Amino acid sequence: MKTLKKAIFWGLIFFYLPSFAFSNSGNKGGEFPQFISLKGNKAHLRTGPGRNFPIEWIYQARGLPLKIVAEYDKWYKVEDIEGSKGWMHHSLFSSNRTVQIRTSNSVSLQSQPTYASEPIAWIETNVVGQLIECKQQSAWCEADFNHHRGFIERKVIWGVLEDEMVERKGKK
Repeated sequence: MKTLKKAIFWGLIFFYLPSFAFSNSGNKGGEFPQFISLKGNKAHLRTGPGRNFPIEWIYQARGLPLKIVAEYDKWYKVEDIEGSKGWMHHSLFSSNRTVQIRTSNSVSLQSQPTYASEPIAWIETNVVGQLIECKQQSAWCEADFNHHRGFIERKVIWGVLEDEMVERKGKK
């Protein structure tokens, strides 16, 4: 009977431990998922949360937006625009919000949050820009792409959640 109790105890520990180890509770920046950007010009995406895990991808794009989907110790499990997932150390990230064009065609950056306004520029696929503001329940976000500042539809960018509100820096 004692052996059966031990087996049940250890079975429960091994069953529940992984769900606690990679939980979303206790994360430092809020609830997951959330977006952040790469701080430097080079970053390794690993198969697990530690330097001893193999490198799966090497990113060479400062400001690239990535979605955090889980956290373990000082490691974030992230997803890129193409759906690749892996682990990166928290020191590789900046809190600066960026967005990336995710359509197969270029898109217009508008002077106002409507297609009836003047287009400012055409932005090509995969170009990364600085996110300025997204109002809650708005289909448009304000962003800056290479010193061209305007409005872009939320559905054509990667780097902001569907219903997320992003306030302009310095605005409370």
